[in-house]
Amino acid sequence: MTAAKRQFHADVFITLKRLVNDPEGIEIRNGLHNLGYDDVSEVRAGKYMQLQVEAANEDEALASVNEMCERLLCNTVIEEFRVSILEPQAT
Repeated sequence: MTAAKRQFHADVFITLKRLVNDPEGIEIRNGLHNLGYDDVSEVRAGKYMQLQVEAANEDEALASVNEMCERLLCNTVIEEFRVSILEPQAT
C-alpha cells in the first residue's frame, strides 16, 4: 500500500561557489558603499525559489527537491544550493 502524499513547502537558496567571481555581488557592494554603507565588505548575490511538492514524508520531499536542483535548478559546476523543507500548516 502506498503512503498518502502530503504537500511540503521547499525554500531553495542558490549561490555561486566561493571561488567563482560574483560581479553582481561586487556591484551591489559598490552601490552600498556609494550610499555610505562602508562597513559592508562583501556581498554574494544568488537566487531564491519556493516550491510546493507532494511527498510521502519530509525526507522524500527533500530528496526530490535536491534532485531537481542537481538536474535543472542549479548549475553545480559554479553554484551550490541549500534546501529547507517545511510542511505547510493548516489554516
